Amino acid sequence: DTSSLGNNFIHCITRVDSTHLWIGTENGVYILDLEKEQFSHFGPPKEKTVYDILRDKDGMIWFASRLNGLYCYDPVKRSLQHFKAGNSGLSSDEISRIAQDDDGNIWIGTFGSGIDIYNPSTGSFSNLRSATSGLSNDYINIVYKGRDGVMWVGTWNGGLCKWQPAQRRFRVY
Repeated sequence: DTSSLGNNFIHCITRVDSTHLWIGTENGVYILDLEKEQFSHFGPPKEKTVYDILRDKDGMIWFASRLNGLYCYDPVKRSLQHFKAGNSGLSSDEISRIAQDDDGNIWIGTFGSGIDIYNPSTGSFSNLRSATSGLSNDYINIVYKGRDGVMWVGTWNGGLCKWQPAQRRFRVY
């Protein structure tokens, strides 16, 4: 039934363009065509639970999965890239949230392994953990880029953290 969403457990909603919302659920990703008011299921991610969706500045669509890593969909080529801890430099397959900084890097919040930062230009990952970066906790609930470009991180029971690039450390509030 294209008139209804296929799953009622919603984790995120992202406007990908002027006529489509992408919705992360406990049963994968659904796309709502706002003009037709119809849903379609986006099938590729193996992991059913999608916690976050990001459309980056180059038009790529990123999915944060609960247990199966990170996905990057290229809507022009209609290709899907899958990043896992065992094959990419990603530190964990348990991804909570994603955001893009002003330099185009993808910040990836994990459940227990801090923040991974993916540089699309080099295809490489770096990692920020509580032991080395001042991050208050390695369990990440939210990653957010402010209008001023500042990266903010909310953790489980560790409060709010502000990234200070000059010091390469977080300030904890």
